[in-house]
Amino acid sequence: MRHLIRLATVIFSLMLTSVFIPGFVIYQFQTAFVIGIIIALVGWIIESILWGEISPFARAVIGVIVTAGMLSLFSITNLVSLNLLGLVVTSLLTGTVDLFFPTYAHFTE
Repeated sequence: MRHLIRLATVIFSLMLTSVFIPGFVIYQFQTAFVIGIIIALVGWIIESILWGEISPFARAVIGVIVTAGMLSLFSITNLVSLNLLGLVVTSLLTGTVDLFFPTYAHFTE
């Protein structure tokens, strides 16, 4: 469930950032969808490697780093046109939703 939320967050933040920040352009919705799937998949792999339940803060840090890294990799293609401000805003939006959206509510001691 939380990875679907990350997918939706990434797609929404990519499209929103491309509207409001000049120089940050996602040419098609399909491109945003593919980037979102890749970011959610890489985040899932990293969280699976860490085993067990991780804190919301760690999940937010993973979201920010994975989003920034994948967008940096996509910037070398002709599918997107990115700038640093758009990269930071999109990564922070994704991390903020990962931090505050309650996908699981309990921690065991």
